[in-house]
This record gives sequence, structure tokens and C-alpha cells, in this order.
Amino acid sequence: MQASGSRELKLRQYIIDGKLWQVILYITYPLAIYSLFNHLYGFIDMMLVAHIGNTEIASVAIFTEIQHMVTAFGAGIASGGAVIVARLIGANKIDEAKKNASSVFFLAVYVSAGIILILVPFAEPFLRLLGTPRDVIDTGMGYFIVQIFTTGFMTINSVFIGLEKAKANTRKILMLNIVIMTIKLILSVIFVYGFGLGIVWLSVATMIAQACLTLFAFVILFNKHNIFKISF
Repeated sequence: MQASGSRELKLRQYIIDGKLWQVILYITYPLAIYSLFNHLYGFIDMMLVAHIGNTEIASVAIFTEIQHMVTAFGAGIASGGAVIVARLIGANKIDEAKKNASSVFFLAVYVSAGIILILVPFAEPFLRLLGTPRDVIDTGMGYFIVQIFTTGFMTINSVFIGLEKAKANTRKILMLNIVIMTIKLILSVIFVYGFGLGIVWLSVATMIAQACLTLFAFVILFNKHNIFKISF
């Protein structure tokens, strides 16, 4: 507890005295690392489908880029929210920081729900609007729909990671990234090489890994001992 309190005290002082651009970079770089790991998921999927066929490779490449475009909304919410909360902590406005943390969290939940409710029912028209080839849609529609659900988890996870960074929990963030990447990699190999399943299951592996992080995030965020305990 003393070590945690000391970290938070040092962070608070740094936020108050540090240059604004340095503080912003310090708070948001864990989100950049999380985003980098998320980009690696698509790279792993492309490597694993290389032996299946060219259409599958094209499906993974196209749908991964679309997913990155959608997740940019969540990353923006998380980055902005983390900076605001961290500045309030630095000013010792803890109650206001808690309120803002809750607001950012619920905004992420609403955005995630909105993305899922809009894109899942209209997935095919959306892909046609973007000029996606017919054979790619036919091959990768299931992969894309699972990715949309995964995007919802990623948005919430981005907010969680931003709030953890505001508490100076850098090591925890790094370990969580490594754990979910390991889960994703193991499940992908099992699904493709163990059971001989198609590209949809690569997306399922990513969703399971992200869902595990979301579950952990909910446990932490709603814990009564958490400084940013989410309140309704």
C-alpha cells in the first residue's frame, strides 16, 4: 500500500509540475502500446491464414484495417479521458476525478454498444459501401462480425488502461498486454492447426482474449478499494 501511495504521490507531483506535452505523452503511451498489440493480432491472423488461400488473406487484411478505423473512436475517448482524470488527480481533485472516470467509462460502453448495434445488422451494406470485393465479403463476413463485437471490448479496455496509467500502474498494463497476446496466440494456433477451423475462429480467439481483459477491467473498476470505482 505504501509503495502504491508513493507512486501516486510522485505521479501527482509530476502532473502538476511537468510540461503539458510530456504529461500527455507519459499518460497516453500505454494506450499506444495497447494499440500496437491490437495491430499485431491482424498480423498474426494473416500469418496463420497464409496456407488457407488468397481470399482469406485479403479478407483478414481488409477487415483488420476497417476494425482499426472503428477502434480509433475508442482510442480517442480513452486518451482524452485519461489525460483529464490525471490532471484532476494532480490537482488533488479526487472526487471530480472519480466522476470523470465514471463518465468516460460509461461513454465507452455507450459507444461500444452503438458500434455493435449499428454495424452488425448492416455489416454487408457497410462493406459494400466501402467497396469491399464480393468474394471477400462472402469469405470473411463472419470474421468481420466477430471483429465488431471485439471492437466493443477494445473500447472499454482502452479506457481501463488509460485509467490504470493515471494511477501509475505501468507494470500492470504491460503484463496485461502480454497475457492477452499470449491467450490470443495460443487459441489461434489451437483453432487453426489443432481443429482445422477457418478464419472466423481467428477472430473468435481475439474476442476471447479481449473479453478476458474486459472481465478483469470490470473487477478492478467496480472494486470498492479502487480510487476510480465506477459509480452509477
